Amino acid sequence: MISCFPQIAAFLYNYYQLDHGHSAQDFVITTQTFRSWFPNAKERGMLCIHSHDEQANVGIYVEQKVKDLLEAHNPLQALTNHNLDAFLVVIEEASHFHYVMQRVSHQLPVTGLEVETQGEIDKFLVCAALLKEQCGDSHALALAHLVFDRSIVTAEEPSAYELATKLAARFWLDVAGYHHLFHPFHPKLQKLLRANFRKPLYEKRAYAKNRSLLHL
Repeated sequence: MISCFPQIAAFLYNYYQLDHGHSAQDFVITTQTFRSWFPNAKERGMLCIHSHDEQANVGIYVEQKVKDLLEAHNPLQALTNHNLDAFLVVIEEASHFHYVMQRVSHQLPVTGLEVETQGEIDKFLVCAALLKEQCGDSHALALAHLVFDRSIVTAEEPSAYELATKLAARFWLDVAGYHHLFHPFHPKLQKLLRANFRKPLYEKRAYAKNRSLLHL
């Protein structure tokens, strides 16, 4: 069990009004399974697609150190600088799972950069929503600095990850800026994000800029 993972996965599923019908929690795998699939992998979290005997297996992996930290310092009770980085790992993998499953269920293509970019978008969204609930303020500007400017790159392809981070940071800046009035549950923002979730990467930024909440 990954602390807070079911709640985060459910939040994203409901926020985006997804319909792929799969529970992310059912796909969580153990460290032993992960190591048997990918012996040399070093990721702290990973959406795994493992092929064997012409059969593809999907799994969600989060390393034990991350799970232990979240169990001891549950971000759903208090999101702080101490547990933020571990929390972002969990958000990212929940996001990756939902994005891939949604695209596959509708027989749509998906690229690694699309998956990574959506994961970076969702990191900010989930944390902003949680801070709004816990503090009455999403602290958008400070949060953006922590999520995008100080993110820790541990992926096997850091250049792709860094590009996804830049695209997500620019996306949020285009959409709503990082001012103190930012509200993750603004009806127009929800509508925009739900539509944007379903668009291919090359359409996302233009769509967001043309419907920016800053211009409403």
